[in-house]
Amino acid sequence: MSSSSPISIAHHIPTTLFIIITVFTASLINTTHPTPYIDEIFHIPQAKAFCSALFPLSPSLRAIWHRFKAVQYDEKLTTPPGLYAISLGLAKVLPGWGCADVIWLRGTNLVLLLTLPVLVSQILRQNQEKNCSPTWSLFTPSQIRKLKFKRNTAVSRREIESLQQKARQEAPPTPDVAYNFEPDLNSLAIPTTSIITHAPQLSPRPNISLASKPKRSEPSAYVTAMACTICLLPPLWFFGFLYYTDIASVWLVLACLGLYNRLNNPSPRLGTALMITVTSVLAVFVRQTNLVWVLFCAAQAVLSHLPTSESKGLIPEVTGSFQTAFGKDKRVEFWKFILKCFAPVMPMLIGCIAFMRWNGGSIVLGDKSNHQAGLHFAQLGYFLAFSSFFGLFHLIFSLASQRLGSFAAKSPSSSSSSSSSSILFRTLNTNKQAISVLITTMTGSVYSIAGFVLVLGMFSKAVEGYTIEHPFLLADNRHYTFYLWRMFRTKYTRWAVEPRFIAVPIYSAALFAWGRAVKQTRGYLFGLLLTGAIGATLIPTPLIEFRYYLLPYLMLRIYSQPHEFVSTTSKPVKVNELKQEKRMREEEEIDKEWDAQTSTKWVFLTLELALYALVNLITVGLFVLKPFEWEADAVNKERSEGTIMRFIW
Repeated sequence: MSSSSPISIAHHIPTTLFIIITVFTASLINTTHPTPYIDEIFHIPQAKAFCSALFPLSPSLRAIWHRFKAVQYDEKLTTPPGLYAISLGLAKVLPGWGCADVIWLRGTNLVLLLTLPVLVSQILRQNQEKNCSPTWSLFTPSQIRKLKFKRNTAVSRREIESLQQKARQEAPPTPDVAYNFEPDLNSLAIPTTSIITHAPQLSPRPNISLASKPKRSEPSAYVTAMACTICLLPPLWFFGFLYYTDIASVWLVLACLGLYNRLNNPSPRLGTALMITVTSVLAVFVRQTNLVWVLFCAAQAVLSHLPTSESKGLIPEVTGSFQTAFGKDKRVEFWKFILKCFAPVMPMLIGCIAFMRWNGGSIVLGDKSNHQAGLHFAQLGYFLAFSSFFGLFHLIFSLASQRLGSFAAKSPSSSSSSSSSSILFRTLNTNKQAISVLITTMTGSVYSIAGFVLVLGMFSKAVEGYTIEHPFLLADNRHYTFYLWRMFRTKYTRWAVEPRFIAVPIYSAALFAWGRAVKQTRGYLFGLLLTGAIGATLIPTPLIEFRYYLLPYLMLRIYSQPHEFVSTTSKPVKVNELKQEKRMREEEEIDKEWDAQTSTKWVFLTLELALYALVNLITVGLFVLKPFEWEADAVNKERSEGTIMRFIW
């Protein structure tokens, strides 16, 4: 048990700090502004109306339905009452919880925000398990370089996961099994599969006590720290303290994504499908655009079921998909899996169709005049700028890891110098590698150059002809977008410069950078799927709101996380064909390279955390310490809106 204690402590330190800081900030904001603010003047009275009507226990569902219909819905609200249903559920489950108080209603989002790192961590671990082949995970990195795979041999992800699960079952129980998914080299024999040829013959090795050879705890602590850092994304974290729909929307979609990853297991349970049904309905009940993200969750599960092969490129991936879907070998199994993925969301789809038919073909509730869908292609550029600012350090590490993280691409001398250099040198070298990868992506071939020029032209056209300036954008000086847009739209005639056109190359480079990061980890088809989901949610939106970028950014951040080799503290198994001295030198190089890569990823995660912490400190400080006052005739007196205003996202 002593060996598992450090793992447990390291695993929980980031979560504990996240909880302490978040609860303290929530208390500070509630003390500073205890009355409804901006959109809360619509949401909070509506939540109180639903809670007062539905909180008393009813003998039948019919009585509940009649009470629900009797509640008058505010015409200014454009989203369904899903958030109020969550508040009502918490009021019924948690002792002392009430719906009649502003602080308690804000506590709905606080509870969801505090549990959000658990969801993000689960998804990151699920992706890590998917990306780690069981065959590769049983070899050391130096052995991986020696393996030769049959060309054009496709292996289904489902088969990979089945082998991985079998390896877990064969492994002896360990104290830290909850935190380490990778098998231990000391206790597992290397399986022989049909996809490996010319593998080195490994001499037998006696089992070693796990108490004396504990597994490395660092990956679990890193995943937890990464999840907490992601949840500190400034616009996401800030709206966890107000009664808005954003936190509930993000929480439910990520929960649906995690459930679909579980559904993709070799032996999923019926309860998982039922939970997907409930979660998907509730997600769309909170915000209508979550329809797109729920379907994205189902579609990415289908893509995960497609076989993987050595061949790379969009055309090979599309060809392989058609062969799987319409070939003779696995056609029936594949279509059964598609049915298994989309069957749980059918109630949600039927409900959406019925709602749109009842609502006159529109997905918007209430105030439709100020929420007309349009073709706002420039919105994609703003989102890419947002993502590149907040995800800068992650993007640098993700791009650079495509070179630095490749053991096969490193020579012994470069590995040794990299590992023996200072952290500062490695950080600068990582930046250099990321820039090199980005330049190669944009100009590495004639097709890349043509594609970059095409993207430049498309963004220029989008900025020139498809920019929508919503009336709300320059009508409310409480939002940061008011000040940013006022600077962005200014024409600096002295230098004949327009900022909106200067930003076009930034948009284009950001698109190539994020596209390379996602493609490297998930492939071309997944990149197209994610791009389609982001476009479907952002392009029709006329208003520029950072809140609308939260789910698209989280998906980018999660699915651009670079793959890692499995870490282990056990010594590699000796290979008879290799000389002892050469093998020892190779092992030392691998260990140094692994340590260098590990320290580098922690450095860039710390930089990402520092950026988030700085922005959060500034925004919370402005909200608490820099109030300003509106004139009495400028506020909504009918809804008891106060004249003291504060800056928010």
